[in-house]
Amino acid sequence: MKIISNCDLSGVPEAVAILEEVGELFCLGENRESTLTEIIDCDALMAHPSVRVDQELLSCAPKLRFIGSPHTGKDHLDIDFIKKRDLQLVHIADEKDLLSSFTATSEMAFALIL
Repeated sequence: MKIISNCDLSGVPEAVAILEEVGELFCLGENRESTLTEIIDCDALMAHPSVRVDQELLSCAPKLRFIGSPHTGKDHLDIDFIKKRDLQLVHIADEKDLLSSFTATSEMAFALIL
């Protein structure tokens, strides 16, 4: 299995280890051109918001089956085309229980100022 990541995984060695157990991991950074080239035989993509996952990108990825997005925004994802291609999408914005367990940084900063 070939996994491409546009996300910076340098701060999460545990995640890298898990992904490397599952398949061969390629960390491309936030580079759309490299992603367009490498995604041809890719099975999974860890998508960064700066690299738009749109019809052009997905059309270059006939083997792609899974997209992970560890960001709360969805602007970089063409949700309709992802559904049309019947790709599995795991998106942190859909994990309401997880997100509600986080303390907001701005609220904490304001509390510390008080």
